[in-house]
Amino acid sequence: MLGVGGSVHALSFGTFGSWDSDTRRNAANNSMQAVVDRFNVYGDFNWGSDGYVDLYYNSGVPTAQAGYYGAIEYGGTWPNERVTQHELNHWLGSGTDGNWYNLFSNNVWTGTKVNALMAQFDGQGTAFRQSGVHFYPYGLNYDSEVTDDSIYMRNVALMYAMRQDMGNGNPNDPWSATSATLTGSDAVGTSAFNWFGGGYSGSYAGWSDRYFAHAGADYSTGAYDIRTPRGAPSWEFAGDSLTINTGGRLLYNSSGTSGIVTIDQLVLDGGTLRHDQTRADLFQLAGHLTLAQTSTIEAAQGDMLIHSQIGGTSGFRKTGSFALTLKSSANNYTGTTIVAAGTIIVDGATGYGLTTVNRGATLAGSGIVRGDLTAVSDSTLRVGGSGLVERYASGQQLVDDFTAYATGQLGSSPNSTGDVWSGVFDGTSYATIVDNSGNQALRVEGVNSGGDSWRGAVTELNTDYTRDFSLADGETGTYFFRVRRNESGDIDTIFGLTDLTVSTDSGPGGDIDSPWNEYAVLLSMVGNQSSSTLRAYSNGQGDVGLTTTTDSEWVNVWLEVDNDRKLYRVATSTGDEDGTYRGGTYQFGRRTAGTVGDQSLVTFGIYERLGVGVELDDLFFAEGTNLSNPLNSSSVLSGEILTIEGDLNLTAGALLELDLGNGANDSLVVSGNAVLDGYLNLVLDANYTPTLNETFTLLTASDITNHLTLSGAVADMFTLSQSTATELILTAVSGMTGDFNNDGLVNLADYTVWRDHLGSAAATLLNDESGEPIGMAQYEVWKASFATAGGGPRIDAVQGVPEPTSVMLLGLGVLLGFGCRKPQS
Repeated sequence: MLGVGGSVHALSFGTFGSWDSDTRRNAANNSMQAVVDRFNVYGDFNWGSDGYVDLYYNSGVPTAQAGYYGAIEYGGTWPNERVTQHELNHWLGSGTDGNWYNLFSNNVWTGTKVNALMAQFDGQGTAFRQSGVHFYPYGLNYDSEVTDDSIYMRNVALMYAMRQDMGNGNPNDPWSATSATLTGSDAVGTSAFNWFGGGYSGSYAGWSDRYFAHAGADYSTGAYDIRTPRGAPSWEFAGDSLTINTGGRLLYNSSGTSGIVTIDQLVLDGGTLRHDQTRADLFQLAGHLTLAQTSTIEAAQGDMLIHSQIGGTSGFRKTGSFALTLKSSANNYTGTTIVAAGTIIVDGATGYGLTTVNRGATLAGSGIVRGDLTAVSDSTLRVGGSGLVERYASGQQLVDDFTAYATGQLGSSPNSTGDVWSGVFDGTSYATIVDNSGNQALRVEGVNSGGDSWRGAVTELNTDYTRDFSLADGETGTYFFRVRRNESGDIDTIFGLTDLTVSTDSGPGGDIDSPWNEYAVLLSMVGNQSSSTLRAYSNGQGDVGLTTTTDSEWVNVWLEVDNDRKLYRVATSTGDEDGTYRGGTYQFGRRTAGTVGDQSLVTFGIYERLGVGVELDDLFFAEGTNLSNPLNSSSVLSGEILTIEGDLNLTAGALLELDLGNGANDSLVVSGNAVLDGYLNLVLDANYTPTLNETFTLLTASDITNHLTLSGAVADMFTLSQSTATELILTAVSGMTGDFNNDGLVNLADYTVWRDHLGSAAATLLNDESGEPIGMAQYEVWKASFATAGGGPRIDAVQGVPEPTSVMLLGLGVLLGFGCRKPQS
């Protein structure tokens, strides 16, 4: 017998009986030594037993086998470390203890300790699964699973947690440290979020307490780098707090646009928070962020979005060419905010200290700057986002009504919707834009060929539109849309929202076998040609019937989604009625896949399986709860407001940019004084034509010193004035030259106005900037504009008042539809 002893709480082992060779017995001895060393360094695994493992050779065993606290027998499989650790899992109760099976529901583990580790190792929403007497991932079922030594230590940690969940292991956690520091920087591909240190995960140094990050401890980086884990899920740091010290960095190395990195208490103590992935990936941060010393937030490789409430007595310097969005309106840090490069978008609020926008940088948004704001020369202050906001009287915003697309099939890339919607297919598209008597809609149908029959279309709500219609973790919103079956036959349709981004290789977008496994909020429509049932899927309940529909009947659907509590409700109606709730409250969930973590819902999709056409139309979004029917109201443009709770100093050379449209404009509200010495650039809505003397209030303040200079293509069409000392007013002084009746067109009606005012005093005609009495000067301006503004017929010189024949010819031009619409700015 070869025996290896250990401490009172250590596993030990011995080899017994006859072996076919000393080589095999030595291999078993050496591999078991490496394995028990891993287990013993982690914690107490002999709880409930003497911790002694007997090793035998049995030629009748085809591979290897072990019983609960029994012997491990090697047979045909060579006793390497992977095989030995796998069998020790069985010896400790995996697949051998009766309670092990009780903790699986639909082959998914329900114990809290294991599931917490799975979220730490693989991201929120991942599942720990059963396959017979084995588990995966990290079950060491095949040699190919062991890509590095960290896999072994994750298996060890899961076994400890599994025994805690089963009640046959030590109920106390194996660690005792209440603080830990990094002992080296994370290499690319590793992360102190979920790697075990101390050399048991290869050469990885890890935390000073040589454990995975865990609750009950505060962590700090020193001057080292910590990386977020690879992959697209959401990640949550397991420790109580994480401090990034001077010289240290938190590097975003995750991927996708929906995942959120949550750190309950993140402290920037002179360190750096950096986007270090690709421009296609969005770094979203949640939790609480404290600024203990002036620190750096660097949007170096892509955009960043901070949901965290930011507090503390210091400020930060924003660097990097990409955008940083501040989402929380509860930010209350008191230090300075410096926009050194790129853009800060204030959707929520800044802190209470001074905000400075440096040369080449931009501050934008429609939130609150809590302190004074200074924009230096060559910087930009942009109110809101790009363009005015189109809202309906009901309060919803239109996401898509499919009117802007060419009819026909959606291809792969690009498609007829300009990549806004992507077809779900295997080489042939079964998603099309159809025209129903002038009303366009999206139509999908499956192929009804057994497996892999699902076809449909998906769209990313946060990237494919001019505005972000996704629903962030912690937010509540309502999605409205209409759906109908438009031909007879059995139907099987699903539609809903998911945290996964569009992919042509995997779902949503490539899964044509079981797409329901990808959706967090999932509705379905099933039935025959006489009627169909609209159903909601709820985790733990399955599909719940809501209402029935008939062939060709449009059903209005409202999805009221609470992405904080991970719950949703459904309302429906027909015609122009508002929504009525159907059923109860339903839990997020995927049918057979993992649970849904703290992630943004970013993709909307619709699929059909049985070859019956289903149409989707009029997709809307509203913040909060809104069961109004948007089809009963018309849209109006509204401007956005940036509030400055202090003084505004727009220095010489700085640029203020606002959107302007029909009866709407962006504006600034300054609680203190406003000193305006830069430039004002106006961006006109595409469908807007200024009306002479039309006015807009651009800025209010306690006191205004205005030296703004209008710039850009439309500067000559407006003038700035102050109606009072507290309001900055924009007035339209000119429309299009030659548009003498100011109707937005340069056509023969303007010639008639000119003719009727021949000889009148200067400035009689609208949009006449010549300063001369009405005569040939105005005619030449009209003729030039008429000929070049939009494709009207060229008119040769006319001497004096046209003869009747000439007038008739011009009238003929009117009948032929000649006229030039004002080009859009």
